[in-house]
Amino acid sequence: NTAQTDPAKWATFVEYGRRDVIAERAAGRKLSLYPMSPFEQNLWYIDQHINERGIPFDKKFVETALRVIAKEKKRLVSEMKAITRLENPTSGAQLLPWLRERGYPFTNLKSASIKKAREDWDWNMTDDANDVLALHAEAARSSVTKLQKMLDIEVDGVLCYTMQFAGAGRTARWAGRAVQVQNLPRPLRELEEQGMLLAARDAIMREDIEFLRLLVSSPMGAIASCIRTAIKAPPGYEYATCDLASIESVVIAWLSGCDKLIEVFQKNLDVYKVFASKMYKVDYEQVEKWMRQHAKPGVLGAGFRLSGGMELGEYPEVIKTGLWGYAENMGIEMSQKDAAAVVKFFREEYTEIVELWYELERAVAKVMNTKEPVRVGPILMDVKGPFLRMRLPSGRYLHYLRPKMIWQKIKVGIDKKTGKPKYKSKKGFTYEGYNTKKKWTRIDSHGGKIVENLVQAIARELLAAGLVKAWKAGLDVRMHVHDEIVALVKTKLAEISASTLEEQMIEKPKWWGEEVPIRAKADVVECYQK
Repeated sequence: NTAQTDPAKWATFVEYGRRDVIAERAAGRKLSLYPMSPFEQNLWYIDQHINERGIPFDKKFVETALRVIAKEKKRLVSEMKAITRLENPTSGAQLLPWLRERGYPFTNLKSASIKKAREDWDWNMTDDANDVLALHAEAARSSVTKLQKMLDIEVDGVLCYTMQFAGAGRTARWAGRAVQVQNLPRPLRELEEQGMLLAARDAIMREDIEFLRLLVSSPMGAIASCIRTAIKAPPGYEYATCDLASIESVVIAWLSGCDKLIEVFQKNLDVYKVFASKMYKVDYEQVEKWMRQHAKPGVLGAGFRLSGGMELGEYPEVIKTGLWGYAENMGIEMSQKDAAAVVKFFREEYTEIVELWYELERAVAKVMNTKEPVRVGPILMDVKGPFLRMRLPSGRYLHYLRPKMIWQKIKVGIDKKTGKPKYKSKKGFTYEGYNTKKKWTRIDSHGGKIVENLVQAIARELLAAGLVKAWKAGLDVRMHVHDEIVALVKTKLAEISASTLEEQMIEKPKWWGEEVPIRAKADVVECYQK
């Protein structure tokens, strides 16, 4: 529409444009009070270059994989039709009632519900319902839609604008956009452990579904596993990758001054194996695989004050909370009792981290009461305008909008007689922001959450420092995933470039100090696999 074809709509559009300018100017005035540092401004410029250059990928592989997916989906739907006699078994409105009549306990077809039904309640369902659920789970794999997204956004064989600068609120970590390179599906364990990922990729390129079935029980799972390998260097080039090792554990050890954890990194030991050896009272070399698996969620999550966990909701639609639920989301099976034991041991073993939670809570309360700056280790808290601020060692601030101390109900255990949770009232820290449902609200916080924010923000600073140094060293950085940097390098110079990348990433910023080492491991690959 134009001013000539539709004057009324054009006038509405112009008025909208005026209001938009007013809003942008108001935002600009607000933001001018909190200018970016020269380092952040430079980092943003580098980020724009990385996003504009894009990530080279294998378009032919993606197109072939989509053909294989179409054939496999057709077979799966055909089998579902043969069993259910439904006109469209991919329709939830048709399939759900059919499944419910045959013992399916849930009122939705979410992947988590299907997984629980097949694992926990399969004995209560008919065999044909179980078979159909297995087929449906395969046909409905959402991860394979990332392949189509690659074709939707590609420009001249590269994937552009896949990372958003400071996309994660507060911590300013990057967020994945479009293809979501920060959230690519993990390969099936059976493919990873057998080192058969590239063999599966070759089978997809040959459109050999039967060979995929020989490798794994789930061809669709194999395709999802190979999505990462779609990111492939062009001829004459390879990818140099380098990942900061156990960086969140390193940061929490440094931030809390936890001597036992710091010693682990000084000796260059596996932090999960050390935790498991102490918890299960076995020698470091004798730690079994299941012990390390149980230790992993504890080391990664218990430092942020996760409880052991409990079940919420009504049977059968229940969810697990705390470390119990955290482990389940990681694909690690452990009992509620085991989760509670891991949390208890963590808090007894790493007392400096526990003390940090409470020290931060006391500092927040004091700053808000006195409006005077308070320091907790390397973190300086103050109040500026409507914000409670926490200054990181790098000089960047975390901001908490319109903070308040309000009374909160806190779970302190389970009543032995009733089996119901017991609570106590305590004044706690809250601020305004978006919740997990993207609604603006008042958010409850505590020492564990503050530690999580600080750890993730400091880990981001270490990655950012590595990015800037790698860029200055002339490396062609094309993407970064969590704590890993990926650069496109000429094949003849690949090993030298990978070594340079590793050197830049482990070089400590001035504010870090010497006590806690930063480790990283560089590699050279044709196809991205991590």
